[in-house]
Amino acid sequence: MKVWAEALIVIVAQGLIFLALLSLKDRFLAQKLLHLTIGVSTLMLYNILPFELFLSLSLIAIALLILVPHRIFHKKFGVVAYPLSVSIVAFFFYDNSFVFTYSLYPMFFADPLGAIVGRYFGKNRISCGKTLEGTAVVYIVNFLIFHLGGFSLVDSAFISFVLTLLEVSSPGGLDNFAVPLSAMAILGGWGHMELWVSLPISLIVALLISMLGWLTICGSLAVASLGTIILYSGGLMWVVPLVVFVALASLVGRILGSEEKTRDVNQVFANGGVSAFLAVLYAIMHLDILFYMHLSAVAAMMADTLATETGMRFSRGSYLITNLKPVEKGVSGGVSGWGFFGAILGAVVVSLFAGRYFLAVAFSGFAGSIVDSYLGALFERRGLWNNDITNFLSALFGSLFFLVVFGGALL
Repeated sequence: MKVWAEALIVIVAQGLIFLALLSLKDRFLAQKLLHLTIGVSTLMLYNILPFELFLSLSLIAIALLILVPHRIFHKKFGVVAYPLSVSIVAFFFYDNSFVFTYSLYPMFFADPLGAIVGRYFGKNRISCGKTLEGTAVVYIVNFLIFHLGGFSLVDSAFISFVLTLLEVSSPGGLDNFAVPLSAMAILGGWGHMELWVSLPISLIVALLISMLGWLTICGSLAVASLGTIILYSGGLMWVVPLVVFVALASLVGRILGSEEKTRDVNQVFANGGVSAFLAVLYAIMHLDILFYMHLSAVAAMMADTLATETGMRFSRGSYLITNLKPVEKGVSGGVSGWGFFGAILGAVVVSLFAGRYFLAVAFSGFAGSIVDSYLGALFERRGLWNNDITNFLSALFGSLFFLVVFGGALL
């Protein structure tokens, strides 16, 4: 009974704070202050509630926030990602107070403080729409969090740099998902490559990609941040297929005359987000199946890319995958014989990294590209969402297809 009473006091107090902040005319400031206070309330509830009740409240919060009208919050996805990240970290590390709290501290405190400083005091714009002043505050707060928590100066500097890089490069509120989960992998996982090695390698690769014109500056920063986490979590065997995908997709686009010359940050997260999440899980769970799910996601992306390029270059026409009616080349959901050939070729190229699971990864990647076409026809073509969402969901489907159809051999 005492637990319920204490939890109810915290929830009611937070509710009153929420109502008070709604009265502020400045919605951005209100949301960032709410961001801070909810972080404090979450930590208080963590110290009060057992795991089952805490996780239940987090899941209820996710459901309620999904239903809240978009106009109330700045960056709705980030608002939903907040309790989602808390739920995931709690699922894995609720019984480890150190990993739980220090994985969430950057999102609870560094993020909103940096945003407030950047919004009202930032004078110098840097890449990805951020300010130098706000970014500096994010880094300093993160550094203090980890150094005061017992980390060495060097470790605090490297961890803070990686998390700040993720904060800067994550679009549309995605930082509320990327930062705490990456911190969870670093603090609670078993790294296959030290941060002081993975970070410089990722920065060098991102610099080279930027110099070649394959990515925007912000997209290159996203490659550096995601690359660091994937290298740390899985090692080179996880990153090489992604590098091959980026290189081959860019080269084929130029050779075959694609109009798309430079990929942006949204495309980086759409194409690499599934792999980064699987890498985080791999650092914690050490399951081989996660690697093959990662390859299947990359195979789906490669299959879709080569299908588009070969179809646009060599086919005389295309047909809508849902009803096989003729459509113009380049229309979302359009397929052709050359496109199917490109999809098979793309899936096979990535599956070369899968060893004895070659056919399983190739088939999963091809299945993901087919789903890409269906989603393009049903949703993207009608303007319900953009190509980045289609690409993300097709990569996700490719990885889940491997898990469901072929996962039994690895579990």
